[in-house]
Formats: sequence, C-alpha cells, structure tokens
Amino acid sequence: MTDSEVNLKKLIEKGLDLTNIAFTKVGNSYFANIYSELHSKIITSTVYTGFAELPSIALGKALSEMIERFAFEDGYHNGNPTCQTKRFK
Repeated sequence: MTDSEVNLKKLIEKGLDLTNIAFTKVGNSYFANIYSELHSKIITSTVYTGFAELPSIALGKALSEMIERFAFEDGYHNGNPTCQTKRFK
C-alpha cells in the first residue's frame, strides 16, 4: 500500500465525507464547500472551503483545508506542542 493510500484510508477512518460538495460562482471565481452536516448557519468547523477561478482548484483548496484540520487535530491528540490550543479542549 502506498503512502497516499494509507493517508486516504486514515482520512476515511477519521470521517472523510465527500458526499456534499457545493460550488458557488461569484463573479469569475468559485467557492467550493465540502460538508457532512451544518451545525450553524453562520460558522462551523465541519465545512471546508476553497476559493479560486477554476472549480477544480477551489475544490483542491477545500480538500487541503480538510486535511490540514485533520492533521492539526491529530497533532493535538498526540501531544504535539504546536497543536496544543484551546480549540480541542
């Protein structure tokens, strides 16, 4: 199994959910939003957003945000000193 396959498997185990992807065109650019459920109409930590002139790049940015948050949470739970914030307490 490659590193990418291992990492994807970990993301799926952590709850990677790509069933809801929405694109919104704003002028000549796009927002891409990935979400599993909405907890708030104003702000939520379960929505991942990317913005770019191409929908595919906006989606890539949203996926990157999702992976960064998973990595940060893992760092918190594994005692990484740079990830010890009040966000996960």
